[in-house]
Amino acid sequence: MCLLHRTSPSKTQQLLHASIASRVAGRLENLKYWLASSSEISFSELLTGPAVYIGALDNAWTMRLNNDLPFRFEESADGRAGQIVSKDGKRSWSVDITTPHQRIQHDYGIVAKFHSSLTGEPARIIAGISSQGTQAAGEVLTSPMVFKIAIGGVKDAENFELVVETEAVDGKAGPPHVVAEETW
Repeated sequence: MCLLHRTSPSKTQQLLHASIASRVAGRLENLKYWLASSSEISFSELLTGPAVYIGALDNAWTMRLNNDLPFRFEESADGRAGQIVSKDGKRSWSVDITTPHQRIQHDYGIVAKFHSSLTGEPARIIAGISSQGTQAAGEVLTSPMVFKIAIGGVKDAENFELVVETEAVDGKAGPPHVVAEETW
């Protein structure tokens, strides 16, 4: 299993992604895994087994893989906003990503488990529009209590995608709340 994240120029983002990756690794127990930056991994390497993709707008593999999912990340043409949009275009959640990290008050993230049509392998996405959304998405998969609550409606699904919302204070994500879910 590969834990795939983007090495970001921001120290905060680097620490956040490393923290989430280590918590996910702790839940993998006896499985073999390796950690790689999204900029350093090739497509052929993604074809060798399951992967966990951490981060969205700064992770090209997440952006590529989430195109076929019920909810996907998008960045505005001017680069000022990041958003999660439903495939049918009827629902969306956005964040002004030019806002300083410490001042973002609401963020959104995606937690997804699916079989990737691109790689042919199992995939997990833990990602947010900004870092607080990624924190909240990571909390869903790494905190047993939050996982049990958030995953309740989709626990028996082979593939699922959750959109989570979090209120943030001083750059830290609060508890995640599921605002949309899809199974298939």
